[in-house]
Amino acid sequence: DSMDIQWYATSMVYVKLGMKVLSSDLPEQEVDYWSLNSYNTTNPSPCNWPGLTCDEYGKSRLLDMKNQGLWGTIPIEIGLLSDLKRIDLSDNPRLKGSIPTEIGLLSNLEHWIMTNCGAIQGVIPSEVGLLTSLVDFGLNRAVHLEGTIPSEIGNLRNLVTVSLDGNSISGALPTEMANLQSLKFLSIVDNLLSGTITTTLVELTNLEAMILGDKFEDETIPSFLWTMTSLTSLYLIELKLQSSLDGVGLANLSRLESFVVLGSNIQEALPSEIGLLTHLEDIDVSQNQMSKSIPSEIGLLSHLTSLNLFSNFLEGQLPTELIKLTNLTTLNLSSNRLEGGDLEPLCQALREQDITNMNFLVFNEHFPDQIQCSCCHDQKT
Repeated sequence: DSMDIQWYATSMVYVKLGMKVLSSDLPEQEVDYWSLNSYNTTNPSPCNWPGLTCDEYGKSRLLDMKNQGLWGTIPIEIGLLSDLKRIDLSDNPRLKGSIPTEIGLLSNLEHWIMTNCGAIQGVIPSEVGLLTSLVDFGLNRAVHLEGTIPSEIGNLRNLVTVSLDGNSISGALPTEMANLQSLKFLSIVDNLLSGTITTTLVELTNLEAMILGDKFEDETIPSFLWTMTSLTSLYLIELKLQSSLDGVGLANLSRLESFVVLGSNIQEALPSEIGLLTHLEDIDVSQNQMSKSIPSEIGLLSHLTSLNLFSNFLEGQLPTELIKLTNLTTLNLSSNRLEGGDLEPLCQALREQDITNMNFLVFNEHFPDQIQCSCCHDQKT
């Protein structure tokens, strides 16, 4: 019957994953079929096993084996646990082998999380497209996971979160991703993706956070990004751009709270329209080729807590409007060509603020000593 199938499937999943059983009835040991069989005589339901949660009807719903020292493989029998709604195998760096195609049988699965499973290899099976109940899909830091993002991902119309960072995935972003109309969070960095950032992403009208960074061939930030007005976080990491932010329509993203374009060869000035993004809390445009001066409009960002502009070619004097950033806890302007000028108003304002939570305050290392803010310079970490 169904309970026998669940017992068999669960036992094989535990055996082949290399799960350790921790129980007062069963001494700690690396589990094998026979120890589980013996365990079954006093605990007839797998629902009593560590890491497995069942509902009131005895159906397996949650398989949580996070950080359990798993050393085996994901077995094909996992496909028999068709009632599962959540699988979390994160933080098991010795977990090896490939993702079985039988994963596609888990039609009720809503959350599939595998972060820091560095020995997993192979590809994301196309059968992932059968997981139409999936809401949360995270396969991060499985450095040997290769191949392409299957086009079948476009079938997963209930997806809210997709995170595929730190793998060896190649090819282009599939155009079918435009079907993911429920998506709110997309993060794909540190892979081997190529081609251009597909314009079909503009169809993701509910997207709130986009984090992209790889070997994309775009020379400019795709113009469609500036029309995605639902974004609250935009991260573009180590792209090979040859463009500026001036006149691109940055002000359209009026809901932005985090704006990061890191190490992407952005040129010219930080545009004055940055001051229109009054919800911003975090700006990081470090390690680019930006020049000219810091716009005075930066002082309009009253919610700003972190401002990182280091490793550029910024010049001129610091705008005195920085004294208006009373929530600032992180400021890094090092490795630029900034001039000193009269920083005393800024220094005095910082003296009057509670800066006990300030992470660091770094002015240009070429500033003359007499214009350092001694109140805060000593507190950088």
